[in-house]
Amino acid sequence: MNTEDPLDRVLCTWHARADTPPDFREEIWRRIAVENPPSRASRVAWWVLQPKRAFLMAAAVVAVAAAWGLTHPAGSEVSPHDAYVISVSPFDPHTLQPLRP
Repeated sequence: MNTEDPLDRVLCTWHARADTPPDFREEIWRRIAVENPPSRASRVAWWVLQPKRAFLMAAAVVAVAAAWGLTHPAGSEVSPHDAYVISVSPFDPHTLQPLRP
């Protein structure tokens, strides 16, 4: 199946001409400089995601979560066992009513 195709001969003799304009690089940098400035969201994301700030924000979130957990204890009056029995027992009068602590 070695058939000679005339297109193969033409493609072998063809050479690409890579002529670039003399101010090509300057034009590219000019286009980059003219692009739209970053959006407010991307600037805020860049500011927040700096390593020091990200660490401080993570520490602040952990501190707030710990403070919330200490000031708002779970305090459920129904034990997990009783809650399960109430939820699956068809004879318990609380089955159709939602549990309230």
